[in-house]
Amino acid sequence: MTAQTPRFQYRLDIPRPSSDQGYVTLTLTGIKLKSATFCMPAWSPGNYRIVDYGRWVDSVQAWDIKGKEISVSRLNNNEWFVKNARQLARITYRIHDIPEDSVPVLPTTLNSMDRSTFFYNGPSVFGYIKGYQTEACQVEFQLPCGWRVWTPLSRISDFRYAARSYDELVDAPALLGTWPIEAFRFTLDSTDYHFVINSETDIKTDTLLNLAKTIIRYQNRLFDDRPSEAYYFLYNFFAAGSRYGALESTRASSYYLPPFASQRNLRSSYLIRVLAHEFFHRWNPERFHPKELHIINYQAPLRIQNLWFIEGVTEYYAQLTLMRTGLLSKKVFYNTFRDIAAENPSANLETLSRNASEIGVAPAMYTQGSLTAWLMDIEMRDRTDNAVSMDSLMVRMHRAFGKKDKPYDDKTLIMTIKQFTGVDFTSFYSHYIAGGKPLPVREILEKAGLAYDIIYTPAHGWFWDVSAGGKLVVQSVSENSTAFALGLQSGDIVTSIQEQTLPTTMDGIRTRIEALESLSVGESVRLMVQRNGKPIALKGTIVASQKPTVSIKEIAAPTEKQLRIRQSILSSP
Repeated sequence: MTAQTPRFQYRLDIPRPSSDQGYVTLTLTGIKLKSATFCMPAWSPGNYRIVDYGRWVDSVQAWDIKGKEISVSRLNNNEWFVKNARQLARITYRIHDIPEDSVPVLPTTLNSMDRSTFFYNGPSVFGYIKGYQTEACQVEFQLPCGWRVWTPLSRISDFRYAARSYDELVDAPALLGTWPIEAFRFTLDSTDYHFVINSETDIKTDTLLNLAKTIIRYQNRLFDDRPSEAYYFLYNFFAAGSRYGALESTRASSYYLPPFASQRNLRSSYLIRVLAHEFFHRWNPERFHPKELHIINYQAPLRIQNLWFIEGVTEYYAQLTLMRTGLLSKKVFYNTFRDIAAENPSANLETLSRNASEIGVAPAMYTQGSLTAWLMDIEMRDRTDNAVSMDSLMVRMHRAFGKKDKPYDDKTLIMTIKQFTGVDFTSFYSHYIAGGKPLPVREILEKAGLAYDIIYTPAHGWFWDVSAGGKLVVQSVSENSTAFALGLQSGDIVTSIQEQTLPTTMDGIRTRIEALESLSVGESVRLMVQRNGKPIALKGTIVASQKPTVSIKEIAAPTEKQLRIRQSILSSP
């Protein structure tokens, strides 16, 4: 063994892909232990939900330097105990394809094997000896003839790669296989970017690659930073999947998405937004992150209170990236947050963050979390006369933590934000992030020269027809409507509206209906109907629709400060 040869050597064998099985050998050199615990991770960074990858591992065996088998006992889903490990030389085990419907997480968190390809997320394949996660290691791939390897690990040869630690090994997803996988590469600012595409249909990549260049270039320049080594985008396009999504890692991001049918609408597609989101994760949280993600305990559930900051701020920057680069209009940007705000989000983001190991990353982390980030951005700009912003916070966190390879304290994040921006969000946090109160959208958007309007339009709920004899007949009635509240019924014949007898001409009936439907929410309504030959008087008020019409629009005559804040958010820093 040379000084450069790591003491931990993995080999992944895929002899028959159709079997949905693979075999892993971990060879150890110079490791002397009285006993050892072999572990598979319980969870994966980026998804956080407990998966227990050991459930899809079996046939775990241990061998000494003479090739003699050593007794191994299983402790739980993810741990195996080797009692006499003084001469431990090898551990072998079998991995299985993990069916998408076997655990409620994204497919990118698992692994998937078919006759010609194998995608894996590192924790689903590679185990470790407890206490040795910081050891450098290598992995060799034994694959069917014609197969290739695409992974961000450091390449030694075509089928051998190196990692500086176990964390780096499992932080590197891989796509292995042959046709239909296609690979494309471009270089920006001296960094190679690889797009590896596994698709059941023909994918034309020209537009995708051009849009990706725009996103990558903008985010690199925002941080004045770029990947020092090659970066991989691993795409799996399948129409039959029940769950779609993506997963970030330091030097790669992996995707399971439906194939895009047209390049024409690609810039406004979910695919491009997800790409912008995952690439921004290269900084938040891959470069700057809480200490719980700096030295990872793969067996214990992750408990942090500000996961919303990781996912929500990143989603905000996905939207900002697309808008600032012109890939989407500011109208689409406004409408995205209008739709989020219309739901009146008031989830407790701290509680959702703490429970991620049980529930995964809740949708509110992205939606409410990104709206929260936008409002915090406006607050920073307003309180400092636009001197600091979310942009400057991101850059300063990268300089203070990311570039120095130093984690921040999750429990004191709000204090860290104050340190870097001078803005105290303690009250904001207690009310709107941890307190479950509805966000003060209107109040804060006004500081950026934006009007947030909520209009409850009338819910009429009547559907009628005019008979051959000139009678207005109720055809049907909707629930939660004015008609329902009045007591209108199907078959009623309307004889008067607002105490005025209904004419029998079509134009006259139309005029009365238009006058009725011009009434505002809360105004009085009086109808007279005939039901089963008897006259019935109906009285009430115009009922509001349950879901309001919401808009975010620019104030026509903003103050100089409002305009400055608004324009600085919309443009690149």
